[in-house]
Amino acid sequence: MRRRAGLLLILAGCAVPPLTIEGRQCATDDPCPEPYRCVALESGGSLCTTGCPEQSSCAPTEGRSCSSASPCPPSHRCVRLGPTASACSSACPANVPFEPLELNCTDALDNDCDGRVGSSRDVVLIEAPAEQPSWAWVSDGGYAAVYVRPQGTHPRLHFQRFDPALVPAGGSVAVSESTSAASEPLLIPLPGQTFGVLWLDKGAPDAGALTRVMFARVDAAGSTVLSPRVLGASSAIRGRPRGAWSNPVGALLVLWIEEPARAAFSVSLLPDGTILRPRAAFPRATGALTGLTQLDLTDRVATNYDAGFAAGWMEQGDSASPWFLFVDRDADPLVRVSMGGSGQRSNLRAGNSLVKNFERTFFVWSESTAGQSTLTGRSTSAGANLFTLAGSLAVANVYQDLELAISSDSTVFNYLDVAAITADGAARIIVSKLFPGNNEPSNSRVQAQFKADARAPVIAIGGGRHAFAYQVDAGPSGLQIRAQLHCNPQ
Repeated sequence: MRRRAGLLLILAGCAVPPLTIEGRQCATDDPCPEPYRCVALESGGSLCTTGCPEQSSCAPTEGRSCSSASPCPPSHRCVRLGPTASACSSACPANVPFEPLELNCTDALDNDCDGRVGSSRDVVLIEAPAEQPSWAWVSDGGYAAVYVRPQGTHPRLHFQRFDPALVPAGGSVAVSESTSAASEPLLIPLPGQTFGVLWLDKGAPDAGALTRVMFARVDAAGSTVLSPRVLGASSAIRGRPRGAWSNPVGALLVLWIEEPARAAFSVSLLPDGTILRPRAAFPRATGALTGLTQLDLTDRVATNYDAGFAAGWMEQGDSASPWFLFVDRDADPLVRVSMGGSGQRSNLRAGNSLVKNFERTFFVWSESTAGQSTLTGRSTSAGANLFTLAGSLAVANVYQDLELAISSDSTVFNYLDVAAITADGAARIIVSKLFPGNNEPSNSRVQAQFKADARAPVIAIGGGRHAFAYQVDAGPSGLQIRAQLHCNPQ
């Protein structure tokens, strides 16, 4: 008896590890003990758990992350949400040829199952923090973009290529110097699969209190073709520099505004950086812009025939009209014309188009009159009428942020695109056909809408599609850049 009691004491002092239940395999004939339950996995098999792991029978499949290594079950599709994010969705019928981002413009189906035919879902183009996008279609396919990446007191300008499905092609490339403070970039397609990049530099150590207008040239991979150089410097430069390339002329024209003089200045140069006309007042005709209380240039300069460029501006002072001006490559004025109309105007925008054997320059602006705000426009063709895009809004919702682009994707007609954001945060994409007979938009329609807090919309057209990018607030991480694609309207 004494011997047995001693054995029991010895056994009582031994620590026997408990069985590990969490994660062990289970089955109907091998159940889990309480409080565990047997959960089936999408990949096959079952395991004991007190939780609810992803890709299991108790976890909702809708909205969970997915990838090629972690696919969705047959009832769901893996839908792309951004450069690195995808999620399972059951919204797509089995008989629809599925595309994570809709690119098919010929089958009249909602291929990405977002409820819209011929339009892609809204996706993250560049993760936060990123802002101030500018981009363009690349003739060999896909898109090129520049944007600003905030980093302390030295925000830096980056270049990034994307394939036609908006997937990044390679890594981003820094264009501006690490010691500068880049802002307000503009991407200009140039010959030979290269790009001109304009931006403002407010933080270079040797610039003092001056803001500098910078220019550089990069190839399709973002490699430097022409190192950054200064086109102009002033303590009074306001807003994004404007610029355009004219292939017949073989030169670039760059414009910017300086306050408080409310004057515009221009530089013309070759793609290799050779200055044809250094910084000079624009337009160079004496007294062309007199009595101004406000001057707003269009956000784009347009090429005009073989003679040079077209630019537009909004005057408030002696004249209350939008104007356009044709200039040669040295910024000497050729023609100055009032665009007419009435009301309190703002946000003048311009673009150019080529249809068959003639070219027209179109202007669109926001105009408020009689309690209504409209998007109004006119082409430079002789006898052209004023036109209104997509109806009217109450003055309280006046359009305050516009982007205009014009394409010529066929020999029959081309398209006028307007991305417009109202003061209350609503946003609209308007796509119109332009017919050669009257050179005025027809079939104007709102094709899609941005997120409510969208800002700084930009447009790139090519490959039979219209691509729209814009920036939104992504919370503590800062601004992010989102994008969506739309097929040409039929």
